[in-house]
Amino acid sequence: MWGNAGDEYGKQLARASVELASNFAARAGGVASDAWIALPKALRALTMDEALKLLRRSGEFLERGGGAALQVLITGGDVLRTVPEAFDAWGDLLWAVAEHGNSSLIAFIVQRAVFSGNGP
Repeated sequence: MWGNAGDEYGKQLARASVELASNFAARAGGVASDAWIALPKALRALTMDEALKLLRRSGEFLERGGGAALQVLITGGDVLRTVPEAFDAWGDLLWAVAEHGNSSLIAFIVQRAVFSGNGP
């Protein structure tokens, strides 16, 4: 997948993961611990490029709040594992849904997770 944590890919992923967790902590407080716990499952079986894309996209959604960004992280990993070619369009759709408020955004993301078998 990414090689050893000590190789360049592993270091790049570790830096990006810590940076995301740090941004969560700065912008969303305690949700950072939820994001940190969710990272291994969210990144499981992704290529390095997919993992970095997921971390970047999740970080972008921090402006919508920690709950929204956390759901993007969790469900985004599922999207990348099942239909990676749709990930960018899915992210763009989330921004359109976000215009209607965070509750709509989170409900939309969680509903997608329900259909994939990973929701509540």
